[in-house]
Parts: sequence; structure tokens; C-alpha cells
Amino acid sequence: MKIGLVSFTINSNDTNTAENHANFFLKFVNSYDYLNIIVFSGWTILKQDIKEIKKDIINKNSLVLFEVRDDIYNGEEMHKGYYFQNGILHDRNIVQIFSKSSEVNGNKNLVIKLLEQIKSKRIIEHKGRNICWLICGEINILKNIQKQRNKVLFRFENDSILKEKFDDLYKEINIFVNPTHTIMGNQGKLARRREYLSKDNKIFCSVSNADKRLKQKISYKSIQYCYKNEKTIDGELLYKNEDVVFKEYPMT
Repeated sequence: MKIGLVSFTINSNDTNTAENHANFFLKFVNSYDYLNIIVFSGWTILKQDIKEIKKDIINKNSLVLFEVRDDIYNGEEMHKGYYFQNGILHDRNIVQIFSKSSEVNGNKNLVIKLLEQIKSKRIIEHKGRNICWLICGEINILKNIQKQRNKVLFRFENDSILKEKFDDLYKEINIFVNPTHTIMGNQGKLARRREYLSKDNKIFCSVSNADKRLKQKISYKSIQYCYKNEKTIDGELLYKNEDVVFKEYPMT
């Protein structure tokens, strides 16, 4: 199993900073078709790029997960998840359900909606493994107990019905991927969540953009993470400049 993660430098207030991403997308996907999975950071490309990418992609081996930044869903502009599998583009109307813990605290309906979307759209079987796609702040479906060394629990641990649904999905998943739009805060708490989602021989990968507006840099360690069995995996650099970093993470 080899996983590729691609991060970009962007400006979160300027959609045009994604204009050159399509060239990198095609270059990386078509040149590194030995990778089993390639995951791009959020806000990957613009809607106008889809037609060209769909026409020119030749990689039929990799599962490729990415976002269209300026898509339309239910009449509103918002980012939307797409993926290529066997060289075929899939649009399953995958949209982010929530972004912050404050949104989902006490809001079971959002968790129910996410669990339903995971079951129906977000678990993708590829080469004998089930890959689950969490978008950015949806990792807040988990929570940390700070007084217990940031122990990780399902956010509605005491709701037996929701907990059972979550546990059933967790057992089914081999790999969690969590592309984000900008580097998230509270890295200490997030590290515990990464460990939690990589237990029992599972894999967890996160990949982010570096937001120039927030003075984030593409060189930050927190731009990409990959875990297996609660341990970090080091990536091998495939490509890097001031705007892009592409690494391969081999899973032994």
C-alpha cells in the first residue's frame, strides 16, 4: 500500500489561488500511477478544470480524492468532493457536514447526517480496502477528554444508538483520509485523534493547504500526517517548490 499526499499554498480568501492546481493535478496523477491512493488537500481545483482533467487523465490504478472549490450544491456555492477510480470520475454530491466542535456539540442531527453520508457515500472500496473520507473539521465527530491526557472518545459516547452506528462503521474501515482546507489548530488534541483512527492496524492520513493569509508555510510539519497502528509514518518527498509539496507514504 502506497499513499500519496499533495498540499498546496493558497489564500483562503482568493479562489484564484487554485487556478494553477489543475496542471499539478494531472502531472502528479498521471506520473505516479503506482500509488494506490492519492489524496489532495481541500479546495483542490476549480470547477472549470474538471472537463480538462477528465479528458486528460490516464491513471487507472490510483484512487484519487480531491475537492472542487467553487462547486454548486442545492443552489449554493460550496466545495464538493469528487474522486477518480479506474480512471472514471465520480460525483456523489459529497459535501462537508460541519467544521467546528462548537457546531456539533449537542447537535446529534449533524452527527446522524454525517454517519449516514459516510455509510452511503464516503466509504470507497479500493483494492480490497475500505477508505473513509472525512472532510476537514468533520474529525470533530471525535472529542478529547483533556483531564484524561486528551483521551479520545466518540462525541456522543453516551448515546448507545449513535455509538453503535459509529462503532459499526469504524470496524468496516481500513483507511481514514482527512483532507483539510487550512492547517488546523489544537495539534496536540488532533494527534490523539489520529492515533485513535489508526488503531487496530488501520491507517489515518491528513493533508492540508498552507494558507498565506494566516501566514502558514508549506514547510510546516503539520501540513501532512500519516499514521498506522497509532504511530507516525515518514513520507518520501516526490516533489516540492514554494507552492506545492507531494509526498509518498509507504505502508508496510
